[in-house]
Amino acid sequence: MLKNFARGDNPNGLLGIENKEGSTFKEWKKLLKDDLLHVAASDTQALFIQMDGSVFLSGQYCSGLEKIELNEDVVKLSSSFYFFAVLTSTGKTYVLGDVQSRFGFETKPDNKTFTEVPLFKEKNIVLKDLICGVIQCYWISENNELWASGSGGSGRLGNGSSNDVKTPTKVHDSVERVFSGVYSYHMFYITMEGKLFGCGEGGSGKLGNGSDKQEIIPKEIIIKGLNTSEILDIQGGYSQSVLLTTSGEIYTCGSSNSGQGENVTTNVFTKLKIPEGVVIKKIAVSCHPTLMLSQNNEFYYFGGGSGLASSPTPTKLECDLIDPSDNIELISGSFSFFIYETIDQTKNDFANLLESGASSDCTIHNIKAHKILIETRTKKTFETIKKLLEEKYDQEIAQNFLTWVYTEKITNLNIKPILVQLGFEDFKRGRLQRDLELLYKDEDSKDFNILVNEDLEDEEKNNYQDDDENDDDDDDDDEIDKIEIPVHKFILQARSGLFREMFENTTVNSNSVQDFSQKTPESLEILIKFFYTGKIELTADDDPELIVEELEDAQEYYQLSNNINLKTCLQKIRKQFNLEKK
Repeated sequence: MLKNFARGDNPNGLLGIENKEGSTFKEWKKLLKDDLLHVAASDTQALFIQMDGSVFLSGQYCSGLEKIELNEDVVKLSSSFYFFAVLTSTGKTYVLGDVQSRFGFETKPDNKTFTEVPLFKEKNIVLKDLICGVIQCYWISENNELWASGSGGSGRLGNGSSNDVKTPTKVHDSVERVFSGVYSYHMFYITMEGKLFGCGEGGSGKLGNGSDKQEIIPKEIIIKGLNTSEILDIQGGYSQSVLLTTSGEIYTCGSSNSGQGENVTTNVFTKLKIPEGVVIKKIAVSCHPTLMLSQNNEFYYFGGGSGLASSPTPTKLECDLIDPSDNIELISGSFSFFIYETIDQTKNDFANLLESGASSDCTIHNIKAHKILIETRTKKTFETIKKLLEEKYDQEIAQNFLTWVYTEKITNLNIKPILVQLGFEDFKRGRLQRDLELLYKDEDSKDFNILVNEDLEDEEKNNYQDDDENDDDDDDDDEIDKIEIPVHKFILQARSGLFREMFENTTVNSNSVQDFSQKTPESLEILIKFFYTGKIELTADDDPELIVEELEDAQEYYQLSNNINLKTCLQKIRKQFNLEKK
């Protein structure tokens, strides 16, 4: 099982390893829990965000590993040579590091404090994506506007000027995706019309537009034989650009660090020769080298530096740290690389649900599935998806597509054309949780009810449970008011070992079941909502201490002991309300 590893230059101990240079992958010992959500590295610092929301900073200005306050749910983290930027689940952006002259701050923020970018806050602009370049940052708003701020040398901001911009400025009205890199003095973007543009430094031909000159005004780039809908990622280094397609192919341009051969440069994006049968699923571009992760979780690289010996063409990097089952993230710093495993209980639960076929109500290529989940995730009717998969694709592709529906994992790159056809061109993560939240609000589609007694005194609860379990007479049922909590049956089966055993080992003929956990209706409703959203949200009327204690007890009753997300949420509430564990 993969833990957390890093290699490359190690100034100020930013890698979290003891030796001065990480020439091989080293484990971060005794520093962090193995539940990382995001990692990023600049020139001299590294930032780590754990699943419980805790943020840690290492490297320059830090005494070892220091905790940083950020009371927001982060959906994306990016780094430049000098600073870090995050995008939150509410569409806000915060920055940390050397940021005073780049984001419109009137006074210099503390270099260990995340500060919200003023312009977006003042104008209530909601953002949906961001990426950093070497000394600049780009954002895309929910209205598809492209914004940029920072160093504008060689026209890299895309605003037709080479001047620096000290506060975010809108540079385009209709952009779908934007690309750059931690050591990139250039950028690329794809418009809503599907056209690819590039601007900034063009030395060695790294813009891929047939020239080696800078482009102050963004210039369209046409790649022979490649449609922009097939572009999964583009990352820029100091003198090269690397493009990953949805089918796992690599195109590069620029200097000899582009992997095309020793002393070979190219000013157009050229398909890279990678070992036969190797399909690349992720890339990380540092200053000079590029690290690639294959579909089989094998590492390949080209270029040199960051702890890697120079290689003019793709070379396999021997690494026995991982196995094909690991959920691996791969990122680059200015002169370093990090690999780490992410843990997502929601995706694990739904992967198991798909595998078991429990509570299924439909099939595709004889694979058991859940109609409402498919429709919620794809925004298409089940009949449309079934027809598409059964008429045009085989069972293996259908299985891989359903894996994406249930887990967001792309286990076979051949499904990406299907996702594009359905309107998921950017393949962004986070949609599964969003769609489950929509499903929680869809009362009409819920097919099961949990019956819970209205609040009783402890003694009354115990007496009622004893009577109900030992007496065949149901008259007592009419004496106690019950609250119905509606839910999707397959959600219960995915999330709770208790309900999973109940539905698998007994015959539940009705569409409801009595709850005997003796928890308050408020606690149970919060728990059911957590099953969908992965969040615990308290109202002003809730008693935090009671809710936390009941949910901690419920972990054992409902067989949720391995639910890392729930434990993390409860830890955060305890911290927020200063609750000591009894």
